[in-house]
Parts: sequence; structure tokens; C-alpha cells
Amino acid sequence: MKKQESQDIFAQFAKGKKNQIRSIDRKAVIYTRVSSYEQLNNTSLEIQQRECRTFCLRHGLEIVEEFGGTYESAKSDDERKEFKAMIQFLNRSRTVTDVVVYDLSRFSRTGGPAVATIDRLKEKGIDVHAVTQPADTDTAAGKMMQSMSLIYSHIDNQMRREKSVAGMIARLRKGFYCGTAPHGYLNTKVDGEKTIVPDPNCAKLIKLIFRLKAEQGLTNEEIRILRNPASIQMSTCGS
Repeated sequence: MKKQESQDIFAQFAKGKKNQIRSIDRKAVIYTRVSSYEQLNNTSLEIQQRECRTFCLRHGLEIVEEFGGTYESAKSDDERKEFKAMIQFLNRSRTVTDVVVYDLSRFSRTGGPAVATIDRLKEKGIDVHAVTQPADTDTAAGKMMQSMSLIYSHIDNQMRREKSVAGMIARLRKGFYCGTAPHGYLNTKVDGEKTIVPDPNCAKLIKLIFRLKAEQGLTNEEIRILRNPASIQMSTCGS
């Protein structure tokens, strides 16, 4: 038996760094995402994919599958279809050894749940690598760095949300409407500020519907039956 082969066999029983033991025949999946539909038009996904593929090439990782490549909100990992598909793939796989992301915020911004997910993957022998946040997770210090990065991403997400809510409240107090206009109104701008105005196609009809419900207690179905086909059609609302 060759010396190198003998060393490889004994290495399986050693307590050394696992990433050194798996230096041969390592297989990886790549996960990329942006957090909003608008970001699909910029180069973020392209950069993520390129850097993740380069990372795999540099570290001798064979790419067996790529997930994501679209926009997925990080509010809840369970709501992300591509993320869930990746986790299910990893749970079924017996050969994948690594997950590669551009940075840990792309993997998840859920904080504690993200740390727990990575711990479960680690138990299966799967390491998560962030191209822009290298850490040796086979050491206590490296694992702590990775966990802190995940927690920070979660806190940063919460702080952004708080600022966004505060901004929305301030705009509402000034009389401006935030978000998509409700039925009976249209989104527009007045003096450069986003606001809403009554929809001339169906504002009167919406007003009538509310009056029928408030004054006569009619159900939606009863109102639908009473509607005069010759009047303004509901299908024109918001068009």
C-alpha cells in the first residue's frame, strides 16, 4: 500500500480539520439570491454566481447543483422556495460536502434559525462557506465568527425594517399613502410626492358598495346581484 493511501485511511480516524480530510472529491452546491424583484435588473446575481463558481474552482469543489438565482425574501426561510429546495436536496444527498454563498446574508437573515440550520448541515458533514466572509468552521473561533455574522445580518434586517416603518408612519401623518393604492384609487405623484387619487372608473361604485354594506347590511354576494350591468363595471377598477 502506498504511503499516501495509508495516510488517507488513518486520517479518517483522526481529530484533525475535516476540510483537510475532504480535500479530494468534494462536491458543492451554490445558492444565490437577491431580496427584491427590482434587484433582478442589476448585476448582483451575476456577481454572486461568478464569485461562488470561482471559489469552488479555487478550492477544488465540484459543483453538482445551483439553487436560487432569483429574488427571495429573507423574512422567513420557510417561505423561500429555492432555499427550501436546496435544504431538501442536501437532506437527500449523501455526497455533497459544501454549500457556497457570496455572503452569509444571502444564505439567511433569520439569525438563530439560520445558525441552527447550519448546525444541522454540519452534523451531516456539510460546511457552509461565504466567499466574502471566510472562516474555518472546524474551529470554535471560526464557528463563532460565522454565527456572529448570521446574527448581525438578522439585527441589520430588523433595524432596516424599523427605519422603513418609521418612514411610512411619518408619510402617513403627512397625508401620503404608502404602497399599492386600494380599490377605488390610483397611485400618482403630487408635487413629486407619491400619493393616491380617486379612480374615476370605479370610485363611485366602491363608495356605493360601502354604503350598501353599512346602511343595509347586505352581503358581498347580494351586492353583486343588485349591481346594474349598465353602470360602471368592476373589471375597470385599477386599470
